[in-house]
Formats: sequence, C-alpha cells, structure tokens
Amino acid sequence: MPPLNRSRPPRRGNCVEVMGAGTAVLVRDSKRRGEAFLPVGADEWAAFVRMAARLM
Repeated sequence: MPPLNRSRPPRRGNCVEVMGAGTAVLVRDSKRRGEAFLPVGADEWAAFVRMAARLM
C-alpha cells in the first residue's frame, strides 16, 4: 500500500488521510482510523482539489 498523505488545516485541527489506489483515491477522516476509506475516482478527486484551491 502506498503511504498516506495527511492534510491538516492550521486553524481547524481537522485532518484527512488520502491514498492513491490506481484509478481511485481513498479518503478517510484521520480521527476514525478504524473505519473504511471512501473511494473517489481520480478525475473526481482532481476536480475537488481544483475547486478547493479556488476557495482558499
């Protein structure tokens, strides 16, 4: 399994874990490590990241 990437906004303390998995990206709340990852298509994830970057 590839390593996880963690993202934590500096002011909110929220964190997600993201892992590439071929044509999908797996995402989960780092506070809920016992729960499953949410699979997201790579194209959908890229669109989400572009949208989120515009909001920052």
